[in-house]
Amino acid sequence: MSVIIISAVLLGAAATASTAGFFARFNELNAEYKKTASGLAESCINTALLNLAQNYTYTLATPVDVSFDTGICTIQSIGDIGTPSGTARTVVITATAGYQGAFSTVEAGATVANPASASPAVYPITINSWREIN
Repeated sequence: MSVIIISAVLLGAAATASTAGFFARFNELNAEYKKTASGLAESCINTALLNLAQNYTYTLATPVDVSFDTGICTIQSIGDIGTPSGTARTVVITATAGYQGAFSTVEAGATVANPASASPAVYPITINSWREIN
């Protein structure tokens, strides 16, 4: 009788340990998907920064989807902070992306120099802040 009880306890412990390992694998996989979604959102931020570097007055009327090899991200908004001066404008860019059920939102603040009034020594874009919202 004691052999049966000990066997049942050991089988229960083995089943619990294997289930914990099974779920831990999915937690790691979801973390990897989250990193990929974050990378896609950052790529959208970089695309928006490139558009601003090429066109000082670049704005969005509606969100813009950007397609990459691994997925699609969306530039949600490019909003001015304050009133743009003749020499520079300060913007906040928000982008989102999803990958395999994991989602990420990234926000970046930047100062964009007006190429018509900036001297050659001024960088066209200065990143002021960069954060992952979720």
